[in-house]
Amino acid sequence: VRRDIYIGSKTLKGIGVASVATHPDYRRKGYAKMLLKERLRDIFLKGSDFSPLFTDKPFIYEKLGWKIFPQKFWVLEDIEVPLNARKKKVEIFRNSTKTLMEKVKRIYQENMLLFPGSLKRDREYWQEYFRIFDVRDNELFFLLQEGNVAKAYARICQEKDDILLGEMGVGKEDNEAIKGLFYYLLDWVKRSGFKKLVISLPSSHPIFEFLKMENIKLREENPDKREVLMIRNISSQGDVLRDKEIKSRFHWGYFDRF
Repeated sequence: VRRDIYIGSKTLKGIGVASVATHPDYRRKGYAKMLLKERLRDIFLKGSDFSPLFTDKPFIYEKLGWKIFPQKFWVLEDIEVPLNARKKKVEIFRNSTKTLMEKVKRIYQENMLLFPGSLKRDREYWQEYFRIFDVRDNELFFLLQEGNVAKAYARICQEKDDILLGEMGVGKEDNEAIKGLFYYLLDWVKRSGFKKLVISLPSSHPIFEFLKMENIKLREENPDKREVLMIRNISSQGDVLRDKEIKSRFHWGYFDRF
């Protein structure tokens, strides 16, 4: 799976390992390890910098050079929506439409690429992104508009009794849009009977500055609850993942998983 990301002025080229499976008759005989090593050679020859994967068994891949990159999830409980929270015009989408796709893509291209660690999304990626959204029955898009202009969007999914905010596209300085969309979403979460909102966004996202200004407290989710992101350096230019700037900014979007 091809995945390139922007880190500041750099573009890191990546090819991810989507899955590894072995027939029961051939397990514990080294076939998976041999296959992974062969694929790594192919990836290296294609000039990639890194190879990401997600797993609940990190010890297997650590032996082959992959390292864990912690991804923080933040939990908001005891949800309260201020009475004076300004109501904005927000549409909710269960399925994608041409208009929704165009507006989400525009907001992402104009704003989200400013955030370090943003994924490079080409035409094929966007097609897959919305196709996956359409086939899942536990996800929604929230689109905030002023007049006919889309200002912000959020993509959420239901996880058992929680709602997870996995992507939020908005201008970095647009506090009114952040406030309007967030409080609308928070009100929807509460009215729909959910007790918690889980946030999976990069630390550089403006939502965290807004939450700090609003004195909204979060707690960090137990990291053992989820699969971990692992990354292996395969660059011919040295270990790009040792760069402190890159390491501190590396965040894999929840809906960018594969």
